[in-house]
Amino acid sequence: MAQGRGKRIRKVKKVPPPQHPATTIVSENLPATTIVHAYVRERANMPPRADVSLQANVPPPANMAPTMHQPPTQHGMPFMGIGMKRKRGKSGGKALQDLIKANGGPLRVDFHPTIHVPSDDIISKMFTSEIGITVRGGAPVCQYGWSDVDEDDKRDLREDLRVFFVVDLSDPVVVAYVDSKMSTAYSQFKSRLKKEWQGFGSPELGRANLPNADLWNERPVLHWHWLCDNIYTNRSCIEIAEKNSANRYMQQHTHRVGARPYVQHVLAASKEGKELSLINNWGEKHKDDNHEWINEVAKKKYEKMEAERIALIEKLYREAPEGTPHDSIKLTLEASFQ
Repeated sequence: MAQGRGKRIRKVKKVPPPQHPATTIVSENLPATTIVHAYVRERANMPPRADVSLQANVPPPANMAPTMHQPPTQHGMPFMGIGMKRKRGKSGGKALQDLIKANGGPLRVDFHPTIHVPSDDIISKMFTSEIGITVRGGAPVCQYGWSDVDEDDKRDLREDLRVFFVVDLSDPVVVAYVDSKMSTAYSQFKSRLKKEWQGFGSPELGRANLPNADLWNERPVLHWHWLCDNIYTNRSCIEIAEKNSANRYMQQHTHRVGARPYVQHVLAASKEGKELSLINNWGEKHKDDNHEWINEVAKKKYEKMEAERIALIEKLYREAPEGTPHDSIKLTLEASFQ
């Protein structure tokens, strides 16, 4: 962790979100007591997509902002269209749907008994991706952070995952894992929404225009106005964002790989019978294309961790039965997390 990087500051007078019932239906594939958001059910029944416009299969939204052909908004600002720039379309999880079809049904997510992450790397990637799609598609936006989202809403989002996966959501360890992933996805989603608002160039234009339609996913206009009025133009929130941004600049080193967690690298190597400590893996991910350290801070941190690892191996060797070969002393996968 970067030195001097503190906790996120939450000194904001919070305004309750506007009341608007979520559109939900009951899925045929789940118990009658399970509620699934309609957009998830629609995706589950979606046929393979042909090479047609994404908008061709999307019904006209009931709560969208005025189109560019309609009169100006109540604030007198002309509507400039839903999004100034078309970006990547809404992910329909086609690869996941193809895998489910080949599997003959939802995919089973088994968790490692010790390190509590999905055991299968491919399933893990699919599961994480679907968590992101679920959060972007149905999470309530009128909240200051994931910790403010109602527990019932979180539970409904978790249940949405069961349309595509067989996962034990009664296990607190699994729930904690999913909640952590959803928290990250929610933060990234809210950040993207703010960038959409900033892209319009002024608070007035940002409020008068909804974000990219695929990102906003037919949420009510009044929810966008709530974000603009209570977060994007709120002085306390602006000050917090500036402090958090300054803290990010204090990071002394960042890894050079994607979102795949280190634990998944270790787990994959363990399955193949290879030795891969978290420390060695960490070192490889903090080197450039020429295999040089990204900076001196990263190098020194690696050397410190490696020294601690060697010291632990020496301790285990001293405690081992007499005659135990030194090179037979290995750190187990579980020991790497102690």
